[in-house]
Amino acid sequence: MTRFQLLSVVVAFMVFCRGCQPCKVVNWRPKTVAEQAAEAEIIVYGTITEHYPLPDVPLDRAYIAEMNVTCNLKGEVLPSRINISEAGKLTSCHHTLLPVDGTYFTFLERNADGNLVPDEVNHLSVAFPPTKENVQGVAEAVGNLEERCPQLHERPAGYRGGDDTDGNGTIRAAGSFMCIVVMVITAITESSLHF
Repeated sequence: MTRFQLLSVVVAFMVFCRGCQPCKVVNWRPKTVAEQAAEAEIIVYGTITEHYPLPDVPLDRAYIAEMNVTCNLKGEVLPSRINISEAGKLTSCHHTLLPVDGTYFTFLERNADGNLVPDEVNHLSVAFPPTKENVQGVAEAVGNLEERCPQLHERPAGYRGGDDTDGNGTIRAAGSFMCIVVMVITAITESSLHF
């Protein structure tokens, strides 16, 4: 395969899988849940009840997530039912998945239009299931959760974990086969173009 053909294949894959490209942020470093919670504007704990389409975006990629708020933990006090715009996987750097029936600590902010959106303070998902580690991390930033959110210790029926865990704090394998293929081909192309 010539370099041109290889490059054409890579471009075709990237067109069909824009969100598969790895997120590249200058001077990025991992942050703990506690560090992210300290930087977040608003933190709520609640359950996702519904998804609604975002204009001009396929529902399987991004959506508006309706949440029943159980507890307001930081920042603006929100009503018992809110809509979170720009949930899902818009790009590789913007990807807070909020599946229906999932219960999460969610870090939010208001965008320029006044809508609630994920406050992805570290370019990572900011929907955290209430695992022991996540509860401890949020508590470090906001204080005593037993006092601020006694409902937290009662997991709802049908509890599901967040988008990076299986509900027990175990990280699931993320990504699809196509994304892996795109990243491998991109790496091969970049290395062969430097010869």
